Amino acid sequence: MTIAEAYKAGLKLLNDCNIDDAMFECSCLFEHCFGYDKIKRVTHSDDTADGQAFSSFLSCIKRRTDGEPLQYILGKWQFYGFDFFVGEGVLIPRPETELLVQEADEYIKNKNGYYDYIGTSEKQIRKLTKNAIKLKISGIIRIKNDNVAIPTIPAIGYTKELTDHIIEYTKSSKVVADQQKNPDFDVLTGKTFKAEKDNIFAKINPSFSRG
Repeated sequence: MTIAEAYKAGLKLLNDCNIDDAMFECSCLFEHCFGYDKIKRVTHSDDTADGQAFSSFLSCIKRRTDGEPLQYILGKWQFYGFDFFVGEGVLIPRPETELLVQEADEYIKNKNGYYDYIGTSEKQIRKLTKNAIKLKISGIIRIKNDNVAIPTIPAIGYTKELTDHIIEYTKSSKVVADQQKNPDFDVLTGKTFKAEKDNIFAKINPSFSRG
């Protein structure tokens, strides 16, 4: 079995179980078990897959399709450019949390008047974390082992004051201000919202057309 065939086998199992973003999760699990990142996986696709690594990969795929969070299987997850060790009973750093803080700061206006994504380079991450609000964890809620009546999804909670501050900060960003001034087109892409909506319909139904 080749590297490409091993990856496709895992991807099929995830897709068959309707795992959201199966391709991303399969890449994460493949790298975790084989040590091949995406570039190496593609450039060495014809290499023979290690049998022990493949068995470990299938085991991880099974854990994921059984409902175990990807982050718990990997044992760590990145948050603001840093790796945090996570496992059962530990809150998973959520990407939505990062977006609340940094989304508006990751775009810069180009010469055409639109905004370009400037990425998450180490320099940019350090700049964002340097200017970030320092948060203090005031408590952790844990579910009692015998409590089966109320399902709870691990998450990070914020005070009303912090939420209000984030809203006001976002409203004052250049991206949001420009978007409010130009409600008919997307300042990130330069396309009208009508054109983007039509494009979505066209992808869903190739025969769709609107005059």
